[in-house]
Amino acid sequence: MFRRRRRAIADWARRTWQFDLIMVPGVILAWALYMTLAIGPFLVVAFWPRPPLVLGVIAGLVGFGVLIFTLVQGSIARVTATMSAASGDELQTYSIAAVLGAILAIGWLVLVTGIWSAALENSQSPHAGVTSDYALLALWHVANAIPFLDVPRTLGFPDPPVEAWGLGTGIALLLLGFAVVFSIVMVVSELLVRRNRN
Repeated sequence: MFRRRRRAIADWARRTWQFDLIMVPGVILAWALYMTLAIGPFLVVAFWPRPPLVLGVIAGLVGFGVLIFTLVQGSIARVTATMSAASGDELQTYSIAAVLGAILAIGWLVLVTGIWSAALENSQSPHAGVTSDYALLALWHVANAIPFLDVPRTLGFPDPPVEAWGLGTGIALLLLGFAVVFSIVMVVSELLVRRNRN
């Protein structure tokens, strides 16, 4: 299976290279960028306890772009769920895929928020926490996005893993919490539309 797929990719590259010299390296660079964006935050959180500020700024900018994309995907999911009530299952499938994509993006944003916060806080204070601490802080805020549920206290973590943080980290945590609440509203809306359709 893997050998057949590799042969198909090689055939595509050979055919494409004959009429478009930019397409093949462009696709390779695009895949390298996607893999870096997908795997990079995991590696930084695991192996880079105090990232430099420039890495935090890059993570923050990319994270903000993914946050906006998540909000757009959530809106598309809501519209297609409503349209699928009248038109059929194809739009319903797309709506569910958009909701799942938004939920996966939240998990990725938790790591990116941790990288941004660690880089920002360590640039301001040498005694700030490490990247994994700020990623856990972001996860704690995700669990606490709906305050009356008090999920962290229920799970045995009533206090955040980091005691104090600056304004930049606070804004990032507020944006992350907003994305979580928005995604929950989209999921509930999706379920309600499906229930009314049935």
